[in-house]
Amino acid sequence: DGVPNPKPRRSLPWGQPIEPVPAKLGDTGAPGVAPVGTFSGDRSPDGVLDLAGNVMEWTSSSGAERSDAFRVTRGGDWWWTTSKNLLLFVGIPNERLASTRQFTLGARCVGEP
Repeated sequence: DGVPNPKPRRSLPWGQPIEPVPAKLGDTGAPGVAPVGTFSGDRSPDGVLDLAGNVMEWTSSSGAERSDAFRVTRGGDWWWTTSKNLLLFVGIPNERLASTRQFTLGARCVGEP
């Protein structure tokens, strides 16, 4: 739509760090995955939900070696991520073997209306 990003270069989907963290993490809420949007504060300016918490997500980015053997994940999850280490999961590319399977790692499906 040609509209510039209203919050460029942000480390968290909602902008600056706030307490309590508005995302489904290991130290917020009950254990396990929550229905999408349960933590309404975990929303980007574009309305994308659960970018910081709930489950980590695969990206299409290759690892530093540019090898298809490694892919980058982003976001935090309800098991490993806490309010204290959230920026390590959201702000830094986390490389994993592309064959990694784990109960806190998923994929985001995106479609156009």
